[in-house]
Amino acid sequence: MEDIARRMAKAMENLGFFIFESEELDKVKEVLESAKLQESLKVVHLGDVDLEIGNVNLKTSYYMISIDIDKCVERCEGKGKACLENCVKEKKVGVARALLELKPLKRGTDLSSLLQKLKSENSK
Repeated sequence: MEDIARRMAKAMENLGFFIFESEELDKVKEVLESAKLQESLKVVHLGDVDLEIGNVNLKTSYYMISIDIDKCVERCEGKGKACLENCVKEKKVGVARALLELKPLKRGTDLSSLLQKLKSENSK
């Protein structure tokens, strides 16, 4: 999880977005849940690839996570381009910092997750 969080942080700080394949979807979801960044970011399905070259078949989907700048647009309305640029830069740095400082999720240690696990085992 730390590796993908570092990759995401670097991309967010430099570009404001992170593109990844569907194979990484679960890891990205875990990172976002741990960093509690759902309100700061947007997830977009970019498209699917179904490519056959010789005897190799490449079939995958691509997704992008980008910084949600709607609040920056609202806050800087009528205040000029510099305000918007500064706000977006602050968001990029803040998201990157949150990704780098995240702690691994503790799975199965709190009471609600233990109860959920027991319920699922009893229903079998």
